[in-house]
Amino acid sequence: MKKINCHISHTDLLHASRLRKETETLIKSGLADEVVVFGKRTEGLPEFERVDSKRIFIRFKLLKSKLFPRALSLFLGYIIWGAGIVRWRFDGKLVLINCHSLSVLPIGIVLKLWKGASLVYDTHELETEQNGTPVGGNKVLKILEKFMLRFVDETIVVSESIADWYKSSYGLGKRPYVVRNLPPLAWAVQNPRDAVNLREKFSIPIDAIIYIYHGGVTIDRSIPLMLDVFSELSWNQHLIIMGYGPLVEMVREASERKNNIHYLAPVESGRVVGYISGADCAICLIENSCLSYYFSLPNKLFESIMAKIPIVVSDFPEMAKIVDSYGVGWKIQVSRESLRNFILSLSRQDIDSKSARLEEASRSLNWENESARLDSVYFRAVDHDRNKQILK
Repeated sequence: MKKINCHISHTDLLHASRLRKETETLIKSGLADEVVVFGKRTEGLPEFERVDSKRIFIRFKLLKSKLFPRALSLFLGYIIWGAGIVRWRFDGKLVLINCHSLSVLPIGIVLKLWKGASLVYDTHELETEQNGTPVGGNKVLKILEKFMLRFVDETIVVSESIADWYKSSYGLGKRPYVVRNLPPLAWAVQNPRDAVNLREKFSIPIDAIIYIYHGGVTIDRSIPLMLDVFSELSWNQHLIIMGYGPLVEMVREASERKNNIHYLAPVESGRVVGYISGADCAICLIENSCLSYYFSLPNKLFESIMAKIPIVVSDFPEMAKIVDSYGVGWKIQVSRESLRNFILSLSRQDIDSKSARLEEASRSLNWENESARLDSVYFRAVDHDRNKQILK
């Protein structure tokens, strides 16, 4: 009988690069013959999307009603959405379930108990330590997460610090596995001539240094800080911000006022490395506004390494560890003075010195190497569930 693996994500699956890489790895491992990915449907996206012969995306619409208060409407919509997933008729035996956030873990547990499949909790952030949660909400989420973890066969997190936090905070007998979201080698620019010529695109002088930020143009990413610093710098220090988010208009306005600030629309994940490789130095200054950010290992860090450009990062434990271990960049405090002093002191020689280490780092920090960890987790999850069945 055909072996099915399903993934549940409370997103529209449009920018699910990690999920796509994981599902491809699962198919290659032989643990699943087909992968079904459930997400939520938004306007303009198809309900069914065939990725390839063995992977399909299914998006259910989140129903909302004006007859109920907003909170109740969202809850009922979630229940109906989850019920659609649980009731789905799989064309084979469901052997493995992967939940990509805390919010979908209850659905995964119900599906596990209903179908008898193994369950992997694959959280992309430290969700109980994020901004925006109502007062007291984090405590409730921690209680719920700790309870639900007893139904989980294996847990995956994205950094060593987060793995340590889970083990100590919940008193787990087994530390979660770390699988970082690294880019595949296929994303690397094989020939320097294939890189996007950002200097030509924005008419940047040949002797100017180009800094690039790519990713969410949102709060807590030091966007206003970067705009403030670069707006006072001379013509030979240029900043490019590439991405989307609520602060895009702020970036556009700054680019209209200052000749050394530029905005670039986002591109699909597979093209990011080719674009940013046209810069001289990347910037990843996440603000310490919550523990999830402090322990983070942003995708942009590894994409910059794959693009062969050194990077300046927030002096947080996980990012600093990568920069120090591989010698591919610098760490600074997230402040106006620190960023300004760093930029004014950085020379071409400094950039060249770090750039020499990037080739070696990219050969190590890629999905082809990281996926071996993922294979190990999946096999353990399935074996763990089989052992439980034997004991019964």
